[in-house]
Amino acid sequence: MRLAKVVSLGIVALLVVACGGIKIPSIPPIPSIPAIPSFSFPIDIPTPGPGQSVDPSTGVCRLLSAAEVGGVMGAAYAISEGDAESCTYTAVGGFSTINVRTESGDLTAARFLLGDTAQDVNIGGHPGLKGTFVSSPLIYLQNGDTELVFQGVLLSEDATAAMAKIEQLANIGAPRW
Repeated sequence: MRLAKVVSLGIVALLVVACGGIKIPSIPPIPSIPAIPSFSFPIDIPTPGPGQSVDPSTGVCRLLSAAEVGGVMGAAYAISEGDAESCTYTAVGGFSTINVRTESGDLTAARFLLGDTAQDVNIGGHPGLKGTFVSSPLIYLQNGDTELVFQGVLLSEDATAAMAKIEQLANIGAPRW
């Protein structure tokens, strides 16, 4: 049986050669791609420091000073953005940020967002929730139809330590709200 297979393969090979062999089409050359002109996108990454244009005594920024945030977080922080409804504190020379903002609504959406991590809290006399969303510790506090939100972004601590720090900040800022 083995000999029959070898003979069959030999006959097939002779037929292929007799018919002109196997022709493999050649691949056409790749056309040259025109050069892309050089360009650059302006990237403006805020680097907070002394002399920022945000007035820390206005809007939500009045709830926490950069020094208080830095004291709790264990690094220097500066106010990098702020308006009547939001204040962002950014680590000097780093990417970690703390955002404090107000939002309209009740805790229903916050409970949905935080999912299984949601825990009831009462901070500064305000009922609320704490939990994490995409590794960001969040605290939502309710006052009428407005929520005060404390959020940490890109914090290097483990989740428990990061949440403890956000909770400390909420304990400082919420009574001033």
